[in-house]
Amino acid sequence: MKKMRNFLRRLFAPSIFEDEEKTRTAQTLNVFSWVTFVVVFLLTVSRILSGSWQSTSSKIFLPIILVVLLSVQVLTRYGYVRGAGRVAISMLWLSLSIQAYFSDGLRDVTVLAFPILVLLSALLLGWQTGLLTGIASILVIWLFAFQENIGIRTYSIDPPINYAGDLSVVFIITSLLTYLLIQSLNRSLSAAKLELRERLRAEEKLQTQANYLTALHETTFGLLNRLELKPLLETILLRTAHLLETPHVGIDLASVDGVALRQEMGIGIYEQWNGNYTEKGEGLTGKVWESGNTIVVDDYETWEGKIPLVSGMGLRSVLGAPLKSGDKILGVLLVASDKPNYFTSEKVTLLERLAALASLAIDNARLYESAQKEIRERKLVEDDLRSSEERFR
Repeated sequence: MKKMRNFLRRLFAPSIFEDEEKTRTAQTLNVFSWVTFVVVFLLTVSRILSGSWQSTSSKIFLPIILVVLLSVQVLTRYGYVRGAGRVAISMLWLSLSIQAYFSDGLRDVTVLAFPILVLLSALLLGWQTGLLTGIASILVIWLFAFQENIGIRTYSIDPPINYAGDLSVVFIITSLLTYLLIQSLNRSLSAAKLELRERLRAEEKLQTQANYLTALHETTFGLLNRLELKPLLETILLRTAHLLETPHVGIDLASVDGVALRQEMGIGIYEQWNGNYTEKGEGLTGKVWESGNTIVVDDYETWEGKIPLVSGMGLRSVLGAPLKSGDKILGVLLVASDKPNYFTSEKVTLLERLAALASLAIDNARLYESAQKEIRERKLVEDDLRSSEERFR
């Protein structure tokens, strides 16, 4: 039983190809051919059992339709999807035309199936093929009308039951094609929406990165032009707050003996801790200093390394990046937000770049201050020497 189910599943399953458009066409052909095959097969069996063939041509027409639909399945399985579509459209159109020609012409129910072929050809092979199929169908219809008008062709009224059965077949297949067309349009719209959403997301990401790079470029010149430490630290805090869109930023620098970190300056919630010292491994600041790596805390209140005194003060997301000069850690740059999970990977990367720029600027400012101090001391020594020399004279 299980083997039978697997066989039927493989039999009715549509073929899948690398080309998405080819797969879509194969799926449409698969559904159309199998449903049409079943409907026409049932109609043929009912005609055989009842013996109510409307015309001699229908005895040939219906089996030909079944053979064409099976051929379409075989061609599709071997990957000739577009060829299967051409075979289906051309052979079905020819069969319908011959059946109508040798039967009741314009009054034959098969004429109602021409719109089905127009829809199917447009769906499978494009609007150009659909247009050609429509034009050919209209020409055949006018040929039948002309023949009937000049008296060459006569028609007979079919039994109501047979006519209703044929109309039901046309109705079922037309409904199926309409469903497939709507499904195809919906898939196309969904794919277009998804592509548009992805494109907008990519453009937004590129725009954000461009804004970050522009801001970093401006920050680079702004920081490197600051030669005094205190104004430099203030610039670092303001730039960081602007780029990361949070008012809570603090900067800690290592003491001369390297025993503790001292918060040199902070804004927002960090302002109240200016001048406080932090040891290695203490809180987020101490852990960043100890590890030398950037640390992100998505929710400070549930973080196991939180400082109890800081808990409950509104800090949720906290991010810390080390300030490095070679292998030496100069301090830690901290930012916080009152929103959990606030710092994305882009924001983390941005803070690390800011920390690298800040480290370079702090090194530069310290060298400048050291040089200024040395110049002042040298000037004092020179003044003392000059005074001593004057007294000696």
